[in-house]
Amino acid sequence: MMDRKFANFLLRVVLGVVFTYAGVMKVLAFFNVVTYTFPPINKILTFLPLSTSGLLLGLVEVIIGVLLIIGFWTRTAAWAATILLVIFVLAGAYLGIFMQAALFKDLVMAAAALLLAAEGCRKWGWDCRSLEASA
Repeated sequence: MMDRKFANFLLRVVLGVVFTYAGVMKVLAFFNVVTYTFPPINKILTFLPLSTSGLLLGLVEVIIGVLLIIGFWTRTAAWAATILLVIFVLAGAYLGIFMQAALFKDLVMAAAALLLAAEGCRKWGWDCRSLEASA
């Protein structure tokens, strides 16, 4: 049987890797290193060009992902991930691209991020070490 703390660790790292990968791809696409199709962020952030809003979204995703992977400010990063994913889902539904963009997977990731926001870091993370040192 899997330990609950280890499951929390796996969930945190996998979600962090997904966010980091998605963010890095957006950042690299901004600098024309890779070919990547930005989501229609320009329809939500109408005051910014698509490439600029894609870069900003990519940077936010990288920051959230790295924080989750190392377990630093885990609850804050998980809340940010939850909010970002809910915005994706709602915007996709509003724009009529929910199924086309396969945003049902974002619902699952939002639920996972919400669980991490509620539980925080449980094993092998910066937050866990700081909690142990203060106890």
